[in-house]
Amino acid sequence: MSKKKFRISVVLPAFNEEKTIKKVIRSIGSWLNQDEVSVIVVDDGSRDNTFFEAKSEEALVLRHVVNLGIGAALLTGLNAAESLGSDIIVFMDSDGQHRPEDLTRLINPIKEGKADVVIGSRALTGSKGMPLHKHVGNKFLTWLTNLLGKSKVTDSQSGFKAFRSGVFKKINVTCENYAVHSEILIKASRAGLKIMEVPIETRYDEYTAWKGTNVFSGIEIFLSLLNLKLRGEI
Repeated sequence: MSKKKFRISVVLPAFNEEKTIKKVIRSIGSWLNQDEVSVIVVDDGSRDNTFFEAKSEEALVLRHVVNLGIGAALLTGLNAAESLGSDIIVFMDSDGQHRPEDLTRLINPIKEGKADVVIGSRALTGSKGMPLHKHVGNKFLTWLTNLLGKSKVTDSQSGFKAFRSGVFKKINVTCENYAVHSEILIKASRAGLKIMEVPIETRYDEYTAWKGTNVFSGIEIFLSLLNLKLRGEI
């Protein structure tokens, strides 16, 4: 692997994460200390002290006045990461369910030139601890993503992903809700980009088990992808 020092931006979309955001920010640098790292927190209209908790740490903190959705938060963070001249951009959840020690596993294939997009797949570790409703929903949405993108990923809804600089200049991402995860993979696959998955473990507890996608957001994702299909974007 090249000994080049990479410029890495880790984007943390956050909505009411005052309990976990500081710990997540602090954990990132210790695992990527061989590179130049920027942590970008996008407070998506939180009603608690997420913004102020994040501002007290070494991070660039951006704020949506109202809650716009996970997709909108990721796009705001992405634009900031690109303005910083990042070589690699990582999307990571801010509730503590992702292990910072998996960061190197995500970014190494990009450093080595083996991948343009790397997904942290929970399915590759047997979806340990994933609540049943999430497991079933993820299976369906992954099947749909593979159908539309002609791909073979195992965990389309993972919020833990890494991207080579320049990926988003080849794909136009528009979804502001959870459909953004599928949209990125479908468009990346159709653009001929190299997509790789690496196994990750996810921490689930009473707090994180019911966060993220649910039945209603699953329906919303399906309708958003259908809309993209009807408009000829995928």
